[in-house]
Amino acid sequence: MNEISVVVPTFDRPEMLRETLRLLAKQSVAPDEVVVVDNGTTPTTLAEDAARPLVLRYFRIGARAGVAQARNFGVEMAKGRYVAFLDDDDFWEPDYVERLKKLMGTGEGKAPAMIVARVDHLDRGDRHLFRFAGDDKRMEACFYFNPGYLGSALTVERSAFLELGGFDVAFDTGEDKELAIRYMVNGRSILYDAGLVAINRVHEHTLSARIDHVKTAHLLLRKYRAQVNFRIRAKTLREAYKKSRRKRYLVHILALKIVLALIPTA
Repeated sequence: MNEISVVVPTFDRPEMLRETLRLLAKQSVAPDEVVVVDNGTTPTTLAEDAARPLVLRYFRIGARAGVAQARNFGVEMAKGRYVAFLDDDDFWEPDYVERLKKLMGTGEGKAPAMIVARVDHLDRGDRHLFRFAGDDKRMEACFYFNPGYLGSALTVERSAFLELGGFDVAFDTGEDKELAIRYMVNGRSILYDAGLVAINRVHEHTLSARIDHVKTAHLLLRKYRAQVNFRIRAKTLREAYKKSRRKRYLVHILALKIVLALIPTA
């Protein structure tokens, strides 16, 4: 029985994809399979030995289908009990899969539905520690920022992921932390491990550099209106407007700052 499948969505980054697969092949313990899902404008051509000695399966879906759709398709095709997501421009510490296999048997009496790794940023050759999700397990934090629920740091139990509907394709960005919120709302177990390390490459073409924070905030607030009060809603919008760095939101930020100052703290 397959235990771990790795799903790699890719979009017009063949050189980065080859490097990611090359590093994945150097894991101390190999995953049972690697599922590459291509939604780029031009089909990616992989050499036969691209990920040797890994078991590699390649699928081509509609161009520009989006990362959420690509990951969902990959999970449907995957054979593993657990699915680890790895973006085509990221990579893992060499013992990542080995640690995952040990963590899969831990949890409160049963295997966790989601496992979250620590994320380091690789920018211009330097590694910078990103805030680990385990530092703040509250759902509320996910509305203001992403405390570490990034695609390449998430591993999910396949059956639970499919039962909850996978990534929400309405989200162009922020789909990873939305998935974590959904797991929390549905009472699914999330296990954090700071020793499990994913490295996020920072570059000009990365999707995270083009996040529409305001759109993501509105989508989250609309979807989880039952879980947020007025204070959370106001703070979420204020933080989204600030991150957008658009002058047209200056009045909105000031108004929300005043509103938040008038709301009594719990």
